[in-house]
Amino acid sequence: LAFRDEPSLAEARRLTREQAERSLQFAGFVAFECPLRDDSRAVVRSLRRADHQCVLITGDAMLTAVHVAKQISLSSRPFWILELDTTTATATKNQNESPPLSSASCSDVPRLCWRSAATGKRRAEFDVSTVDSIGREYALCIDGAVYERAMNAPNVPASWRANFARHALPKFRVFARMRPAQKESVVLQLKASGLSALMCGDGTNDVGALKQADVGVALLSFAPGADPNAQQDEQQQRQQQPPATLMSAAASSNRAQHQQQQQQQQLRRRSGKSGGGGSGDGSMRSRLEAAAAQAEAQAASADGAGGAPPLGEVG
Repeated sequence: LAFRDEPSLAEARRLTREQAERSLQFAGFVAFECPLRDDSRAVVRSLRRADHQCVLITGDAMLTAVHVAKQISLSSRPFWILELDTTTATATKNQNESPPLSSASCSDVPRLCWRSAATGKRRAEFDVSTVDSIGREYALCIDGAVYERAMNAPNVPASWRANFARHALPKFRVFARMRPAQKESVVLQLKASGLSALMCGDGTNDVGALKQADVGVALLSFAPGADPNAQQDEQQQRQQQPPATLMSAAASSNRAQHQQQQQQQQLRRRSGKSGGGGSGDGSMRSRLEAAAAQAEAQAASADGAGGAPPLGEVG
């Protein structure tokens, strides 16, 4: 972290980023960590084994994007970054401005070069005709600034732009510092080159690209306004609930017991109305035994006629 004093807020707002980041006083370091999902690496590897081309499109800085690409095994090759070639570009009066598209030879074609992500050294000059061979040895990266110059600068020849979009763009594996509109543009360009695009994203910056993809998958933790614990609670309830077979068997047994109790109560009421002695008690016992036997027979008949299967067959 670093800071600098400014006379007023109004003057500070007029500063460009390059101007504001000059003559700063060091304040300290701050470190952030955003761990990947546990299954991200396995999913990307599965897609690559299935011969799908995996691409990372992000608004993060280039080196951050390259680091994440390595973590998820997006490519096992060394990473090369496409940059504006400032060594051959026309010098500008203001050194803080980006170099123009025109080169020293006044060509309207952007002068670009490859730079190693690991060492930062310039490796080779960019040529559309060599992208295919370079892409077989290296994982190619591009950022939003270079993409904008190559695809949308008004003085770039249309033929060069079309050649870049069709032959070079599909070879890139990392797109960094991309704005939402640029993400959408990348998906459209990949589709225009003949590829089918499936995209997943978890932020509002991905909405445009998700809509343009042949298949767009929005990664949401839970539906908006819903209880995030509802799904977990529902799953726990299903685990605690007994199997349907056991419930059917228990219900059948309960029905048989209920019928038996009703018949016994009816027999007791009839016996009470007629009075009774020793012979009456014996008659009532015989009737109760007969009712119990009849209830058991009905329960067995219900099980055999499509009721719940025996407990021995559960599972």
